[in-house]
Amino acid sequence: MTEDDLAFLPLKVTHIDRGGRRVFDPQDKRRLIDACRRPGVSVSGMALKAGVNANQLRKWICARTPANEAALAGPDSVQTHHQRSCRSLRLATRRQCSPVRLLRR
Repeated sequence: MTEDDLAFLPLKVTHIDRGGRRVFDPQDKRRLIDACRRPGVSVSGMALKAGVNANQLRKWICARTPANEAALAGPDSVQTHHQRSCRSLRLATRRQCSPVRLLRR
């Protein structure tokens, strides 16, 4: 990637909600997601350059898969490998963070 490809970084904050959440420029956010989809790109490295949390960027990437966008457009979408990997990542995270069950006597 060249410096011209990353000229939109860090992401521009359009406004801040009452709760303190930052809202980013949608076009720059989409460009960041597209840049992360390129082969060999480090998502955590891009997150550092963009000024966002790497976990948040990963969620944006999973939410913006072509299959998800096609599903919003119509019912004939096909599940992609990326979408399956995002789902397995969520399931693995749930397993690690599952609540402890107490046994009753």
